[in-house]
Amino acid sequence: FAASFTPRRFNGTIHYTQNSSSSGGTITGPLSMCAGSTQSYTFTGLGWTSYTWTVPAGTTITSGQGTATITITAGSTPGNICVTPTGPCGPGAQVCLAVTLAPSPTSTQTSTNVSCNGGNNGSATITASPSGSYTYTWSPNVGSTATVSSLTAGTYTVTMIASQNLSAATVSVTPYAVCAP
Repeated sequence: FAASFTPRRFNGTIHYTQNSSSSGGTITGPLSMCAGSTQSYTFTGLGWTSYTWTVPAGTTITSGQGTATITITAGSTPGNICVTPTGPCGPGAQVCLAVTLAPSPTSTQTSTNVSCNGGNNGSATITASPSGSYTYTWSPNVGSTATVSSLTAGTYTVTMIASQNLSAATVSVTPYAVCAP
């Protein structure tokens, strides 16, 4: 605690100005998050020594409580991510950032059966909504696009990842072995 005393007039009361090296700040981080996603938020104020963070109900602080940066796992409730910084002169004003939940992507899948047992002319397609930038990982590894072809009969699992690195969906597509009569 640092203070300087400058008497203004003497009437039995000493007036002083408190010097503080801590300054306000803001929270930086995504304004929209998906339930289950991992995000980081940072308080940008200077001179603070500890930080008390609060997050929306259902959201978990996975690391960083007490520091200027936290990592969270988003819950399913929008709300405010807030921090109360504390410095040498005590706590500062609480700063909050309103966050919303992005809609969870959904998917539909279609498949084309192989024409006969042992054939390799099956295909599978996954369509994401809302449209956007996704990456696709198929298992077994038969491609990395929304549509894969030259499939044999079997079960194929695809995981869509949205551009924000959010796991969107995992589905199974089975091209059945059907023989033409």
